[in-house]
Amino acid sequence: MTGEKKLAARSIPVLPAEEGESRMKVSVEVRDARQALTPKEVEAKEKLLSLMKAHEKITYRHGGIEITRIVEKEKVRVRIHKEKDED
Repeated sequence: MTGEKKLAARSIPVLPAEEGESRMKVSVEVRDARQALTPKEVEAKEKLLSLMKAHEKITYRHGGIEITRIVEKEKVRVRIHKEKDED
């Protein structure tokens, strides 16, 4: 050998053609939909950052939503808190 590693032959599991193709298409559709939303999310966060700056806010909480302005990075983080069930 000249320093190269030989790869052992591995058996690759086989998916049922129809089911595998169907799931692959769904995965690609979901990925494409998510990627299409990215520019809209960036624009919305930029507007939110401008609003937070204009009102000199670092955090804002209302109705289970928390917005935090990350000053060092010039961005915002939005979190939605789930309500706890009361028994």
